[in-house]
Amino acid sequence: MMPNCKSRRKSGLWVPDRYGEDVPPSVRRYMDAMMMLPNGTAMTSEGESLATHTPTGGAEFPVTMLAHASGHIRGTIPTYTWWRTYAAGAAAQRSFDIFNAAGSGVDVKLRKLFVHHNQAAVTGVPILFDFIHTTSVGTGGTIITGRLQDSNELAIPAEVTARSNATGGATESYVRFGFAVDTEETRPATSIAPMINWLPEGEDVGDIVLHEGQGALVKHITSSTVGVFGILVVGTIVAA
Repeated sequence: MMPNCKSRRKSGLWVPDRYGEDVPPSVRRYMDAMMMLPNGTAMTSEGESLATHTPTGGAEFPVTMLAHASGHIRGTIPTYTWWRTYAAGAAAQRSFDIFNAAGSGVDVKLRKLFVHHNQAAVTGVPILFDFIHTTSVGTGGTIITGRLQDSNELAIPAEVTARSNATGGATESYVRFGFAVDTEETRPATSIAPMINWLPEGEDVGDIVLHEGQGALVKHITSSTVGVFGILVVGTIVAA
């Protein structure tokens, strides 16, 4: 089954144009894609040759590969990261926000959120954070430059911006969820927490999608200033 998207042939594979445009949002994240191969002996109902494998014994089997709904084979989807460097927390601090402004022509899909305590020796307390949906871009603070996992991927549109410690903007619409991070370095949870992805995930869980005019904010809630935190956000970008 091939993804129902605008695509081009490349090295025997069907590759989606640009950010994986024209893929219906109703298509689930992963699907089996048949690898196309010129001169193969197995054929689809549309007359395309399929890649096959012939192990010892002579039987010929079709080759299948898992693909995302965007048409990318798993492990090849364009991936972008935003890192807020370690900084002390504070009550009501807008620790990190990202916004997809009008005119970007893309949707930003957030897939992972990691919060790292620097493991410094402190009398630790649990620190609460809220993950909030926003409707305006943050202002002030420090701009965070998004990075490409693969330098050959398309650049992040200028309308997609991120920052730490915004002093204005980032209008809060609703809280998606909250979570707590322990800052007591002697407790096992403090060492485990940096490995936890706080965003809901799984093959049957849709991504958090920021359409044009939408954003997300990680907000420090607890009044305690104990702890120094770094924040890593991982996402992908697709054509709107």
